[in-house]
Amino acid sequence: MNIKIIPALILIIALSCGANEGSTIIVTKHSGELRIRVSIRKNRETLMDYDQKFPVGKMPQKQQDSLVSHILDSLKQEADRLAGMH
Repeated sequence: MNIKIIPALILIIALSCGANEGSTIIVTKHSGELRIRVSIRKNRETLMDYDQKFPVGKMPQKQQDSLVSHILDSLKQEADRLAGMH
């Protein structure tokens, strides 16, 4: 079983989401599939619950890291927008 977590990206996004209560970001890779799970809660309300899988097969690691970074950045922007509405 090959599970890989991309800790640097998780740390960067987790720190930038520090203002949100209960932020969880998990990135795993298993059997050629990348899974990104993000859960953000504020004031006991779920702002975001994201769970998607992406086939990465033989995609180079650099491209996988770029994909994760792009998705997490987009999710953070959306979470910030949603938090501003509350």
